[in-house]
Amino acid sequence: MRKFLLSLFFTITAIAAHAQEPAVTMTTSMAIGETAYFYIATSSETNIQADWGDGNKVDFTVGTSPTMIYGDIKGSTIKLYGSGITYLYLSSNSITSIDVSATTSLQTLFIDSNNISAIDLSANTALKELRKRIEEKING
Repeated sequence: MRKFLLSLFFTITAIAAHAQEPAVTMTTSMAIGETAYFYIATSSETNIQADWGDGNKVDFTVGTSPTMIYGDIKGSTIKLYGSGITYLYLSSNSITSIDVSATTSLQTLFIDSNNISAIDLSANTALKELRKRIEEKING
């Protein structure tokens, strides 16, 4: 019984630790207090959390159709938490870097009108559509 409880404890701890990892991490050059707007869709209705740069998570419910979430910028690093993210529209938010490697279900990514010079999409094997202005240079 003791082995079982210990095993259960470690399993729950591992799940909780994984749940705290962001699905998307990005940096922005937007000023503190400006409002960022994103559209997000998931494979089923679920809860998404956004950290607008101060470490506090704000809850949003999103579904299979793109849902707008927004918040006032509180720091330069924005993190999105949640699973099953299939669609991200992050255009025109002065994003300078982005990590979507933990979002392996991502199928559509719009990042035009930002300042992203490189992005690693090697983990995003489900990606079908990427939109970024042709005149902007991107590596990756």
